[in-house]
Amino acid sequence: MSKLERTVLAELRKVHETEAALEGMYRKLSGPADSGRFLASLRSLDERVSRLESLLESAA
Repeated sequence: MSKLERTVLAELRKVHETEAALEGMYRKLSGPADSGRFLASLRSLDERVSRLESLLESAA
């Protein structure tokens, strides 16, 4: 397995873990503080997906 493939797999695992954490967080939202953390986590997930897209585009 190439370094790129290992990197992509690692990023995908992190995306899946973050997605699961966000789902749990969303179910427990109870106020503005929770909403803020939820939105911050969404931004983090979006950044991770953008990095993954960049890796794949550079490999193409």
